Amino acid sequence: MAKALNCCLQFWRFVLIIIDAAFVLVGLTLLGLAIYLLVTQADFTFITGTKYASGAVLLLIAGAITVLVAGIGLVGAAGLFTLLLSIYIGIMCFIVILEITAGILGFVYQKQVSTVVQGRFSDAIMEYRNESSRDYRSDVNNFIDFIQKNARCCGYLSSDDWTQTVYYENSSQHYPPSCLCSDQTSGLCTQQSAQTIWTHGCNATLAEYLRGELALLGGIGIAFGVMEMSGIVITIGVCACNVVFQRRKKEMSI
Repeated sequence: MAKALNCCLQFWRFVLIIIDAAFVLVGLTLLGLAIYLLVTQADFTFITGTKYASGAVLLLIAGAITVLVAGIGLVGAAGLFTLLLSIYIGIMCFIVILEITAGILGFVYQKQVSTVVQGRFSDAIMEYRNESSRDYRSDVNNFIDFIQKNARCCGYLSSDDWTQTVYYENSSQHYPPSCLCSDQTSGLCTQQSAQTIWTHGCNATLAEYLRGELALLGGIGIAFGVMEMSGIVITIGVCACNVVFQRRKKEMSI
């Protein structure tokens, strides 16, 4: 019986170590991405209005927490430290509750989020500047360029939105590079001011793009949730097996 318990314990401990090692790698990846964004300044503080809620800072925090929690579980599983495993279970349960809450709030307020982002997009067009301009803001330009390039659009309602901007008046190339059509055989291009730009504005494509990104994030969140719940269940099983195994060892030694 004791031998069977020991085999069971070792197997599930090994599985838990693999799961926690995977989480450590994910956390390190997030930290690396955050550092890249900080170095390149490729985050979107313009959306949130504060540098403390920028993409880079949020990734940095998420990565650090992931590495810390997974590290606790990894050390606890490797050494069968019941206290560390108990702490790990408690933290993981708290994180799962937060994720469920965030998912519910994201679903409830998804329309408001889309409205805010689209409103900020319209404001950003008016604040877009050349890099040589005294009023240049990297967060504004990064936000606009990212959306227009990935959503394959130009302006908010249409490319005419740019004709009212300081950038259009002061730049020899009236439209920013992200407006330029990269697929002239798609039928989505038009000629404006000697430039070939995307025909459509970003209002419709931005909403569709956001829905796609939210769906992707939701899928990633579900995958993480399944891994986290598996980690919690396996950790509880490892702790239970270890307690029973230690009791049996004491009983056999008496």
